[in-house]
Amino acid sequence: MAPVSRHHNLITILAVITCSATISLLLSIELSNRNVSVTSMTKCVCHESNWRTEFLEEARLRREDEGGLVTVKQEETPPWMHIKRGDLEYPKYTESLAAIQPRRKQHLSNMCHKALPMNHPHHIHNETLKHLYVNDKYKFVYCSVPKAGCTNWKRILMAIENSSLDVTRISRDEAHHSNLKTLIEYPESERKHILSHYTKFLFTRDPFVRLLSAYKDKFMGIRNLDCERHSYYFKNIAADIMSRYRKSVSRETIQAGEGVRWTEFIRFIINTEDPMQLNEHWQSTNSLCAPCSISYDYIGKLETVHEDSTRLLRRFQIRDERIYYPKSTVPTRRDSAEFYDAFGTITINELRELWRIYEVDFHLFNYTQPQFLSSSIERK
Repeated sequence: MAPVSRHHNLITILAVITCSATISLLLSIELSNRNVSVTSMTKCVCHESNWRTEFLEEARLRREDEGGLVTVKQEETPPWMHIKRGDLEYPKYTESLAAIQPRRKQHLSNMCHKALPMNHPHHIHNETLKHLYVNDKYKFVYCSVPKAGCTNWKRILMAIENSSLDVTRISRDEAHHSNLKTLIEYPESERKHILSHYTKFLFTRDPFVRLLSAYKDKFMGIRNLDCERHSYYFKNIAADIMSRYRKSVSRETIQAGEGVRWTEFIRFIINTEDPMQLNEHWQSTNSLCAPCSISYDYIGKLETVHEDSTRLLRRFQIRDERIYYPKSTVPTRRDSAEFYDAFGTITINELRELWRIYEVDFHLFNYTQPQFLSSSIERK
């Protein structure tokens, strides 16, 4: 077995060297364009995480220390094949796109009426107003939900407003630090008019998949040109999480703000007293976009983002070849081994608390409970 092990290690080393060289080249080009010193970015380390290995090791350690973990088994057939027609739409789904929107809107309306009393005040918080991007030319309002396609949609909004821009040439940093106008910047009298007369839309995502995606994006994975953008997450939130939930951690580790474990992240979320105070990347879509107070005209889903986005742009009669939802890497999905491995590290009680925070999102946007969640709740 020794030769195999050496061969595997050699491949790993070569992969890291190749990755580092590529990132160094990209950094040199990009930072020279921005007139930024490459040496100031040396803290940005390129590494590729093996998600499954880390999650499985985390589960093993927790079983030894605490026990009581959820029994999570990956289903041989993807979850959406086990449920009734239309509960969960993935790209393979063949229902007419024209029929999907009325059903999504009707379901949301029904769930809002069930969840809220008839005299519920339709107050919209300022934080929601900050997530509502307004385009006066085409008269639409977009609620931005992090980890549900918002970066690409901000690129689209920028390209709509600036004819010299191409969505594929707008960096992630530029998309999130643009001058796009949000509803909070309008006088209150205009806000009411906009919400009454403009087309309002949002994009959602399976709540637990979105949560895992946020963890991976902010606390794990390759860090290259976006290192400075992530410093807030690494230096502050990560340090706070590790100091709270890790039994023995060095001051150097906390100051570096790297290496937050998935289970520590979960504890941090469920121990936050007010879910409204959660960071936007893992705050519920219900809290961010107030879908029971704002009557959305179009509900897109990341699971069908290309089809939904294409239809939405046609609705606005935007046919500029520069403006389209760009192809991106395959996102985390609920039928992946990675998803099941991650949730296999969580205790039953933690899972119940997590469900309590995101339950409304599951119901409002018609996402089904994972099978392991249903069985855990039944055993309560």
